[in-house]
Amino acid sequence: MYKKKMGKVRLVDRIKLIQRYCRGKKVLDVGCVGHTVPPDHPLWLHKRVNEVAGQVLGIDIESEKVEELRKHGYNVIVADALNCDLGKFDVIVAGQIIEHLDNLGIFLENMKKHLSDDGILIITTDNAHGAMFIKDYLLKRPNINPQHCMFFSRETITELLSRHDFEILEFCYYDDAWKWFFKLFPHFASNFIVVCRKKQ
Repeated sequence: MYKKKMGKVRLVDRIKLIQRYCRGKKVLDVGCVGHTVPPDHPLWLHKRVNEVAGQVLGIDIESEKVEELRKHGYNVIVADALNCDLGKFDVIVAGQIIEHLDNLGIFLENMKKHLSDDGILIITTDNAHGAMFIKDYLLKRPNINPQHCMFFSRETITELLSRHDFEILEFCYYDDAWKWFFKLFPHFASNFIVVCRKKQ
């Protein structure tokens, strides 16, 4: 049976890790409006990226929410991550967006075109092996977001990125609840973060 060694896993603070890569950089935030938390929430990623980055452009397809954010002074535009053309960026943040897309190959190739030569792509998404998903299925009450097209595991996201010539720099799990448990068993956390770059 094919098995690839994946290395040690760990639980991280999502915001702190992403801010570390974005500090002082030119950043593209894909899917910036935030579908699960309001803009004044401390876990709203776009605001936290703006706190540390040198320059930030946010994109999303939800025009009404984009317009509302523009009224609050955020540099955001309506654009589709599959076919936009916005120049080069040091860091691209794709937070909780890939599970909504129906063509990840096109997405990854377009993001690759937007990265500077040493640019970083950061992806966060739900963990298909997360304890909450497993619990819900065992209880026969799957709690699935109807806007999600697919789920990912560490193995499948690694294969997908490899097929599109990305190399992984960091892979970590995160969860905003039950942190004491997930520190012991990080691979059961609800979400994961992949930090990658174009293969050198």
